[in-house]
Amino acid sequence: MTALLRISARFLSCVSIAVVSCAAASAVQEPAAGLKRVDTGYGFSIDLPAGLERGPQAGNARLVFSSLADDFTVVVANFGATQKDTAAASSVYRESFAKAGMSIETETDVVVSSVAARRYVMTFDSPSGPGRAEAVLFPSGDEVFGVVIVVPSATVDARRPIIGRVLDSIRLVR
Repeated sequence: MTALLRISARFLSCVSIAVVSCAAASAVQEPAAGLKRVDTGYGFSIDLPAGLERGPQAGNARLVFSSLADDFTVVVANFGATQKDTAAASSVYRESFAKAGMSIETETDVVVSSVAARRYVMTFDSPSGPGRAEAVLFPSGDEVFGVVIVVPSATVDARRPIIGRVLDSIRLVR
């Protein structure tokens, strides 16, 4: 459980950065127009909007991509080692989100490259106004990673298609 609590503390750093800056066959497909494929170096790739710039790494945020002009951020976060007790791990992830000031609206099971994963839709308040975060947590090797997208709540409806494309593009390299 101590390892899980460390995961929680590391996640808080990741969310703070995001709020402030606000191999399957399908892996060989080209990204949709306006997107670029990014090999994360952590056993998976994702498609990102072409205009996102890479920002600094901090805490468990292994990769941060954002556009201040568009107020759109994608964070690739390491949540630590995979846990045998998935219920305890899930509880710690929910607690991590809560400690970061996020309220979970929905939590659902999804599949990433034939692997069970978890998708979270969350809201939060930031100095620039209400925000929305959508995340998919999944195992890659012996680690759990999350792809977290952060946008202002006012723009989430218009951005639903791109949020879906980014999260649906996660491809594990086997």
